[in-house]
Amino acid sequence: MPKGETFDTFGSCRSLESATPLDTWLGEELTQENAMTAAKGANDGYWILAKGLSHAYDCFDCQNLYWLPTENSSSLRYEAVYKIHKPDGGERWNFATYFSSPFEYPGRMLFHADDYGGLVHDEDWRILAIDERNGKSPQWVAWYYCGGAPGVKENYEGACLVTPDGQMPTDPAEVAKIDAAYAKAGIVLECLPDNSAEACAGHPTPAPAKSLLV
Repeated sequence: MPKGETFDTFGSCRSLESATPLDTWLGEELTQENAMTAAKGANDGYWILAKGLSHAYDCFDCQNLYWLPTENSSSLRYEAVYKIHKPDGGERWNFATYFSSPFEYPGRMLFHADDYGGLVHDEDWRILAIDERNGKSPQWVAWYYCGGAPGVKENYEGACLVTPDGQMPTDPAEVAKIDAAYAKAGIVLECLPDNSAEACAGHPTPAPAKSLLV
């Protein structure tokens, strides 16, 4: 920061009392191991964003997200690949890579990116709810995140519901559970990305999971 100036990277974050990290899952205390299992989901850590909060961050078309354990299994590598619609009518694929610090709380992770769009980013990610219908192979996870890029004095927040196919659950009871988790945090998810086969044609093939371990 320039001399005499300050910036709060997490100034847009909701309190832990409102956006509370999940502490139980499948009738048991949410442990670090189970949080890693939930992030892995039923598809080896690969998810598609089905619905989001922030039009600036969450609702890019075909946003493919990956949560992969690092070699020491105490933290995660987060990868995002998503489509940008350019003002001239063209398109491009953007990429983001973050690493989490070791888990301090099972349902909450701090992520850091050294170079995302040329900037350093730090983010606080919280699991608000997880599907419980399929044991330890959840079909959706409800995330909240917040953080900032100190280099440009920007802080922000967002939320993303992720599913294996990028579609919302069809079970009304599951939709109600998701809505309730976000309502507790004062959040209403409003934007739906286009995850159709036509929109996602040409999506970059993700690297094999093994090559993403560090």
